[in-house]
Amino acid sequence: MEFKKISVIMAIYNEKEEYLKKAIESILNQTYENFEFIIILDNPLNSNAKNTVLNYKKKDERIIFLENDNNIGLAESLNNGIGIASGEYIARMDSDDISVKTRFQKQIEYLSNNPDVDLLFSWTRFIDEKDGYVDDFRPSNKYCSNLKKYFFEKDLFVHPTLMAKSQVIKNLMYNPNFKYSQDLDLWIRCITKNLNFSIFEETLLEYRVVTNSLDYHIFKQKKGSKYTFKVFSNNMPNYYTNYYFIKRYISYLLKLIFLNCIPNKILMQVLKLKKRLNKIFSN
Repeated sequence: MEFKKISVIMAIYNEKEEYLKKAIESILNQTYENFEFIIILDNPLNSNAKNTVLNYKKKDERIIFLENDNNIGLAESLNNGIGIASGEYIARMDSDDISVKTRFQKQIEYLSNNPDVDLLFSWTRFIDEKDGYVDDFRPSNKYCSNLKKYFFEKDLFVHPTLMAKSQVIKNLMYNPNFKYSQDLDLWIRCITKNLNFSIFEETLLEYRVVTNSLDYHIFKQKKGSKYTFKVFSNNMPNYYTNYYFIKRYISYLLKLIFLNCIPNKILMQVLKLKKRLNKIFSN
């Protein structure tokens, strides 16, 4: 196996210090050590996060710290990190998630054995605010054989599990016009170019989700639906004859209409009912 260099890209905004430390340490403790860790602070007012990163940087020279003069958003922050990346591969990381310590080693081995793969993802475990188990996400790699169908039928990829060839990401970059769903847009553009995707069928990341705040959940649903619909509209010229794309496009349109027409109080009751039903049927 060749010990190729990885550029790990992680942006910070306002995450809890506890989560940030766990995220950073999960990268620095990787069994595969040939990487640079590019951390971008997108909130110049967050002095605690800055001090936390700088303290780690004093101990580990693999950390490269960038600080934006003002809040420019996730997509542009990631692009700034990608712009200075010197590794042959780019890996994503979010500042409240936890990478399994063998993540990079296993991803590099897979990519070395499968040089035709351009973008590699993995299975994911969802955890709550206290690191408790929520759910497992285990899509089959077989769906990558026909993404112009299955990508628009199923949820397949978790963004921070990504490891990809640097040149692929540098050539396409994230679209800064999308405050949310910038990853979805990038995957669609990669699929349009017939790039090769693969899913490593093992859990390599713990992805943190907020489970308690219904208000926050509704806010994310509304914002996410708006930008997801915008992403699909933006990519429509390449997919207007694709049945699966159009079907998903219509479903997002209906969801967007529903979320914006129904008052938040009613949406909260619907979500509470859904949670109760899920609890009943999962027992």
